[in-house]
Amino acid sequence: MKKLCTVIMVMSLCVAASPAMAQPEIHPTGVTIYKPEKAWPGYTLLGVAPFNQSKTEYDGSYLINMNGDVLKKWPLYDSVKIYPGGYVSGQRGVHNSTKMLELDWDGNVVWSYLDHRMNHDAQRWPNPVGYYTPEKGMAPPALNAPRTLINSGEGLLQKHDMPNNLVLRDCQFFEVDWSGKVLWQWKLSDHWKELNLSEQALKALAVNKKYDPKKGLDWAHINSLSYIGPNPWYDAGDERFNPENLLFSIRNINFVGIVDKKSGKIVWRLGPDAREQKSWMKIGQLIGPHGAHIIPKGLPGAGNLLVFDNGGYGGLGNSTGTSPDGNNIERRHYSRVLEINPVTFQTVWEYSTYTALQPTLKGNTRQVSKVFFSLFTSNAQRLPNGNTLICEGGTGRIFEVTADNELVWEFVDYYSRDIDNFNTVFRAYRIPYEWIPQLTPPKKEDHKAVIPPRMIQFRLIPGENGSVAKPVVIDEQQFLKDDPALPVLPKLD
Repeated sequence: MKKLCTVIMVMSLCVAASPAMAQPEIHPTGVTIYKPEKAWPGYTLLGVAPFNQSKTEYDGSYLINMNGDVLKKWPLYDSVKIYPGGYVSGQRGVHNSTKMLELDWDGNVVWSYLDHRMNHDAQRWPNPVGYYTPEKGMAPPALNAPRTLINSGEGLLQKHDMPNNLVLRDCQFFEVDWSGKVLWQWKLSDHWKELNLSEQALKALAVNKKYDPKKGLDWAHINSLSYIGPNPWYDAGDERFNPENLLFSIRNINFVGIVDKKSGKIVWRLGPDAREQKSWMKIGQLIGPHGAHIIPKGLPGAGNLLVFDNGGYGGLGNSTGTSPDGNNIERRHYSRVLEINPVTFQTVWEYSTYTALQPTLKGNTRQVSKVFFSLFTSNAQRLPNGNTLICEGGTGRIFEVTADNELVWEFVDYYSRDIDNFNTVFRAYRIPYEWIPQLTPPKKEDHKAVIPPRMIQFRLIPGENGSVAKPVVIDEQQFLKDDPALPVLPKLD
């Protein structure tokens, strides 16, 4: 009988499987890997996806420390953000009654804004992207914010200048002040020609299986919106990158673009078709991108575009064998996180299934799972030490990698999985300790390394009388010693 070692908690075991549609039924949750000497320490905020809402004790977004202890929960979802002082903002409700709420640490509502079609993202000036940057003057204010940028939808729209007079759902951006007064507004329907969709792409919309002339079609689906913020390109005279301009990503047509705040025109874009420019071809086709933003000033890579390129399916155009109607013509079954120079379109850094395996190819011990894939949601954040925090949202897996793709921290969401076996996180952000004065920062000795066993060592042993199985780690050498030997075969001639 194989020797059993120390029984440990499931949440501190091995790496979870990554593909959104290929998870095992049982896998570890909580912090599964932690290398304190290489990770950037802080609290991590997990914003759950809107379809995770339920009337259970698990409902809501939450804050954890580096060892996965839950410190606080809020009944908010989508792009949940924390501001200095322990204030938190996010969405609550459903379509036609969605509110953006800001709560203090005790859960009191200090600001709210009702928008019938609020969708996924909001930013508070002067922080362009809503996460931590060491640059002074860019911490988002908790109270009396001068401007809040909101991504929304206008509902149905009849477009007579598009093929077949299609009824499409419009998208809009607007800014409001603290009193709720609208200061600025922009509608995608006024600028759809600037997306440069092909004639074949527009015709494909008319035969989309989900098209309903009474309900319209969610043909674009803008999932992220941010300010450009201070950057070296504007400092060098490139007006496209005015800090006040806005960067957004469109999931369904594989598009990232910049809106000039003054003219309203789309003055920079990547997509929808990578074949349009040689420099785009080197990047490869974006598919269903999320969380696109310019890395803020004061962080490594400042000025570059950081985007979670989901993969899966997306795009419009000529019919293909897998997409006879011309909808979702692009297919790729893995995700990428791309850092791109937005002027030259050179890929500066990439994390994907293939780049994650580079440590193996160099002869080092592999530190990451072989498959990296989230069909929807997700984001990435650049950290002050040059690491990148990645939210593989479709699997509820949040992890931190170094510039050379070493995995130094990993957390797998457990709340929503316990509800419906579908642990989806919309976004995640790492927060510095000083932003939450209500909590006592951990001491150095409080940061406990999490070293997972090899998969060959992890077992579940049956419980007695039908009780819950117990996780154990077996002695690997004893296991190999006791493992039945293969039969010796004669040598082949």
